[in-house]
Amino acid sequence: MRTGFSEAWRTERGIALHGNDAAREEAVEDLLERRDRALAKLPVQQQ
Repeated sequence: MRTGFSEAWRTERGIALHGNDAAREEAVEDLLERRDRALAKLPVQQQ
């Protein structure tokens, strides 16, 4: 099971590596949606 942090990191890495050179725009949109879902799973840190 992936944690929200590792999933968010993986999607950010994919966007950084392939974002502007992606073969399909839908692939980038999918990565962005996955990232947003993963970030929503992370607990909110209070300072």
